[in-house]
Amino acid sequence: IYVDYYFKIFKIKIDDIDYQTIFRILEVLIKKDDEIRLYVLPKVVKILQSKFKLLKK
Repeated sequence: IYVDYYFKIFKIKIDDIDYQTIFRILEVLIKKDDEIRLYVLPKVVKILQSKFKLLKK
């Protein structure tokens, strides 16, 4: 499911990339999903908000 979703959304040409590499990357992303949501995303949002405030001024 993730693979189909990923390729439909991003429409990446994967001719030069090994499928095994792609599956490993997706596997890591799926395993780290909770960590990404809890730690990385709030920091990204905070950085984006600060940059937006600077641009707004």
